[in-house]
Amino acid sequence: MSTDHSTFAARLGRGLLLTLSAGVLAAAASACSAGDPGDDSVDSTAGTGRLGAAAPAASPSGGQDADQPGDGGADGGADGGAGEGASGGAPQPAGPRIVYFRVKQKPTCPQGTNLHRVPGRPLVIEWKVTGADQAELGVDGPGRYNVYGPTGSETFMFSCGGAPGAVERHTYQLTTIGGGAARSRTLAASTTVNEIVVVDPSPAPAP
Repeated sequence: MSTDHSTFAARLGRGLLLTLSAGVLAAAASACSAGDPGDDSVDSTAGTGRLGAAAPAASPSGGQDADQPGDGGADGGADGGAGEGASGGAPQPAGPRIVYFRVKQKPTCPQGTNLHRVPGRPLVIEWKVTGADQAELGVDGPGRYNVYGPTGSETFMFSCGGAPGAVERHTYQLTTIGGGAARSRTLAASTTVNEIVVVDPSPAPAP
């Protein structure tokens, strides 16, 4: 009789074990059918990181943000393509051009006294031309005084032969030679004749 009870208990235990195992398996199957949030299933609210999500929009300008101009943008194009015109200066015309023609040193007439005479200072003019082979200088009207290189200077003494207080004035014309149509420019220089005070060198008589 004790043997029958032991056999029945053993069978009952195996039945309960099979029943519990079947329940566990059913629960696992149900969980699999519902889907795991950590798998690769489609998630319409995620946006990224899942299959079927929209890819990030390609950034313009080769990977940079649309509001951040890259190299070679508006600034680079203006500097690189315009040349001299972009810097505010108009392109220089072809042919000869007088860069400058000016007085380098103003003249003065002699001054002082007959005993202590201060020499006058000569006039110095200078010039620079481009696009020409030479430059011609004329003094006080038409005619060639001399021919020079494209860059140079010349010195002139004023005679200062007029009456004291008179103004001595001379004009100078620079003209390009070669390289195209000649170009000219004129300047004037003047100075005032000073009075030379005459002093008697003889000693004053004794009282």
